[in-house]
Amino acid sequence: AWKILKETLPIVKTTQNYHSRFGFVALYMNALNRKGEAEMACSYGDLNLEAYEKEILRYRWYRFFVSYLQSLLLCGKFGRVLSLVRKYKLTVKERQSRRHRTSIPFLSWYQLFAAYQLGQFDFDHLAQELQQQILPADNQEATSYELLMQRLDIRFPELNKQLRDVLGLT
Repeated sequence: AWKILKETLPIVKTTQNYHSRFGFVALYMNALNRKGEAEMACSYGDLNLEAYEKEILRYRWYRFFVSYLQSLLLCGKFGRVLSLVRKYKLTVKERQSRRHRTSIPFLSWYQLFAAYQLGQFDFDHLAQELQQQILPADNQEATSYELLMQRLDIRFPELNKQLRDVLGLT
């Protein structure tokens, strides 16, 4: 899969189809994160956001920011995560978007993790917030939490273990 992404990169850079371009950018950042190259994913996200801010916000804001904020979390850039969430009102947009379709609240969860890592609240508050979002919802939310922690477990294995215990997801 990585080979195909690398071969596709030059083609995507020249396309004027922004929907496809930023979908690819998100996939590329995810692949870099999974390869343990989150710093490179952060740089790639920075470059794209700087060059195509309006287009990203218009065409693929959710997919882009889910991948980009994941990269930032993995790199320990918690302040940047919170700054972007505030600047672009990402959690507000995410809540509005969730009214119309079923989606996973990754941006809200990333914001929680970043704020926790910066000491803005304690573990009990983090667990309570996640519990309110995961447990009342259908099974998709619990499954979604599993996906979230698969993405972040490299950076937060101890936190993941504690949260699994508290949330009953062991």
